[in-house]
Amino acid sequence: MGFVKQAIAAFAASLPVFIAGSWLTWPSVALYKWQTKEYVLPFTLDESQSSWVVATMDLGNILSPVPTGYIMDKLGRKNTLLLTSLVFLASSLLTIFAQSFYWLLLARLLAGIGKGVGFTVVPMYIAEITDKEIRGTLSTMFTGHLYGGVLFSLCVGPYIQYQTLNIILGVVPLVFFITFMFIPETPYFFIIKNNDQDGARKSLEWFRGKSQSIDEELDEIVVTTNDNMKNKSGYKELVLNYSYRKALIIVLVSSFLQRLSGVSTILSYASTTLPEHHGFIGRNECLIIFSVLLVITNFACSPLVDIAGRKTLNMLSALLSSVVMLVMAAAFYWDLDYWVSYLFTSLFGITYSLGIGIIPTTLLSELFPPNVKGSAASVASIAFAMASFLINKFYKIVQINLGLYSMFLFYAICSFVHVLFTIFAIFETKGKSFQEIQNILKKREVTQSNEYILNDK
Repeated sequence: MGFVKQAIAAFAASLPVFIAGSWLTWPSVALYKWQTKEYVLPFTLDESQSSWVVATMDLGNILSPVPTGYIMDKLGRKNTLLLTSLVFLASSLLTIFAQSFYWLLLARLLAGIGKGVGFTVVPMYIAEITDKEIRGTLSTMFTGHLYGGVLFSLCVGPYIQYQTLNIILGVVPLVFFITFMFIPETPYFFIIKNNDQDGARKSLEWFRGKSQSIDEELDEIVVTTNDNMKNKSGYKELVLNYSYRKALIIVLVSSFLQRLSGVSTILSYASTTLPEHHGFIGRNECLIIFSVLLVITNFACSPLVDIAGRKTLNMLSALLSSVVMLVMAAAFYWDLDYWVSYLFTSLFGITYSLGIGIIPTTLLSELFPPNVKGSAASVASIAFAMASFLINKFYKIVQINLGLYSMFLFYAICSFVHVLFTIFAIFETKGKSFQEIQNILKKREVTQSNEYILNDK
């Protein structure tokens, strides 16, 4: 029963990520409908303005994580997530009633803010409510919902009216608000806020069911959280503290390289940049296959996170993604048949979600103690957003001036760098408690301290 409730809570908490995923691929659908005059905007957009509409969501994502880290430590993880429903609803309304280019920019900015909040809070919420034995599995709910949102926009969007899609994207936040109201706050937040052990116990009993192990787990949460909260918290500590700094480097580099794998531009631009084909499988159908494979692979590989381990999956995924992008670059350089780029775009849905699409988020939820977890999540979310913004904004510029193949060659190189980084910098966290992970991060720090003592003697 405990697993079921934890799974339900993780599913409900991840709905803002589903909405964010839908808004991520909304430009791919919208740009196609605008260019084909299927929907005529009451104003005109040139190429530069269109690229800003795509990229502004990432700007909103950059702006939101820092205040989100503060808000979720004051209001709680649950209440902070509930606020995203209002942000996404406002984004939808602005899109529906847009009267100028700036209305769309504001709508995309708000969608990015909602995405930033979701990307910051959801991994932490899931990590703080789940047993360590299933933490890796349930953490894939995050990416599962993200890909589900991607799948929704790409599968449903092309076949319904433009405004119908916008209305649906306004209804889902309301469904989330009503659903998530009945899910408890995390036990960790009760201890962080007021050392409220009664509240933490009730939360644990809801997520685990009443059992003797509740007392043992509560004691561990209290001791671990209070010990960590004695340490200084904030962004400064992420840099000054050795173990925090090491964890931050692992998460930031993994997050940045994940975005530089090419997934952002495929989600946003593929419907207008893939070779056009009017047969049974066209560009829209290729994107549907890509997004379906993202979702299926994510859920099929969820158990592997806790079986094969984070490091192995990330390394294999990055290597295969590098090969796929290299073939894509060759296809665009030599202008190969349309089916080559269609096939390898679809294969990228598998290679990406096998590891590099899910592991950075899992590591974010595992590597940091409660006193700096909010700050770390904020910085990681900014890294995701900055990489996506740069790629989405300059994609068209590079395509026009250097050729499309050059972008995919760049993606291949970045994924291979991700392989090397995984081998030499990431350690395995499978099956380890938060305290065990912190002990691993502190090992070198302790060794260095001992060396200094010996040298002094």
